[in-house]
Amino acid sequence: MGAELKIAYEGGEAERAARHFVDNSASAVAYKRVENACAAVKNEEVDFAVLPIESSTLGSIHANYDLLLKYGLHVVGEYDQQESSTPEQEADSTSYTRFLLLSKKEDLALDDMTTGVEFKTSLVFGFKDSTAKGMLTRALTVFSQRDLDLTKIESRPWDGEAPQQNGEESVDTRRYKYLFYVDVQGHLTDANLAAAMRRLSEICAFVRILGSYATSQSAETVTAELSSKTGRDETGTNITMADKYPLNPMFQKVTVAKTVLIHGQTKQMEAEGKQVWSFVLVSPTTTRTNVYWLLAPRP
Repeated sequence: MGAELKIAYEGGEAERAARHFVDNSASAVAYKRVENACAAVKNEEVDFAVLPIESSTLGSIHANYDLLLKYGLHVVGEYDQQESSTPEQEADSTSYTRFLLLSKKEDLALDDMTTGVEFKTSLVFGFKDSTAKGMLTRALTVFSQRDLDLTKIESRPWDGEAPQQNGEESVDTRRYKYLFYVDVQGHLTDANLAAAMRRLSEICAFVRILGSYATSQSAETVTAELSSKTGRDETGTNITMADKYPLNPMFQKVTVAKTVLIHGQTKQMEAEGKQVWSFVLVSPTTTRTNVYWLLAPRP
């Protein structure tokens, strides 16, 4: 897979979400179908995939829930992204899409609770007979008895291959009709949540932890942590000088393309230890910038 951190996505909105999870030092790889992106993670063609899982207006994306089990991937992050078809609509949009960051490795999320960071744990469980009276109530009681808040519960019929259960042999899902996806606030290392999971495993025929992850982190923080855990390089070849260094306010008055070019050349020369001088010529009758020059000593 190479040394560069890679993240897979499908569609423009998912690309935006990908850039929330990782900064420009990572390489974003486009796929025609979201399932292909998930398969790429499983096959280790990329490190991560971005998966849209629900919309605030349209509800859950059920087919994508099925992909979590089909490919045995782990959730290591999430992001609620404001929907917008054009930049003009973005400010007025009240619709959001929840994206998950998926990995083949389950240990890429934050290991411990961190001050100021909220955590969420996603899991899925099922019974031998999903129609048995009181089974779902018993399962959910393990959370309420320990003052754990559920943020979502979703039931899904499962008629495909038996899902994988955290490295154990697959469970024969033909013995029950539904699986239940649950999001609960807290980290898996919390004593109450750990106790709830032990009790849930005693009640259910199938339990799988999908992930225990932070719900809000900057792209720079996520990239640095994921790079260190995957052994990938944090700095790739697709970062521009304009991304790395802020532009001089005076440059905002000229064409952006020229600004980026000159700005990048300037910073590159400075990084090489060369002396650089620049000045701007302004029309004496207006505040409009007409010409600017970049001066450097000859090599």
